[in-house]
Amino acid sequence: MLLCEEYQDLASRNLFREEQLNGPVNMVGPTVHFLFPNVSDPERQLLKGLLHARMGCLITMRPLAPHQAKKMRLATQGKAELERYAKLAEERFMSVKRAVEDSGLMEKLTRVQVEILKKEFFTVPL
Repeated sequence: MLLCEEYQDLASRNLFREEQLNGPVNMVGPTVHFLFPNVSDPERQLLKGLLHARMGCLITMRPLAPHQAKKMRLATQGKAELERYAKLAEERFMSVKRAVEDSGLMEKLTRVQVEILKKEFFTVPL
């Protein structure tokens, strides 16, 4: 199962808000292509994977709106499942981040692109 499918599965069972998936996931390709036009397609795919993994971390870390949490009354099993997805998302993010760092991609980027990569791709805001 692909990473995004796992989050779609969580959304379908109301473990987090559906709108957390729709907007950003659809803009990953154009965003990466716009910010990094000077890298090859395989390298762009790696950056897209990094953004998807980052979004997976963000989705599992953000709390539900109070009315949703009250309405859903998550069972212990649901919370455990969400924690499992959060751990999976973090592991995938770190794995893809290491792959980007080890790929030699950073040497091909301009100083501005490196700063964008570090600030917007390599970090997960809390």
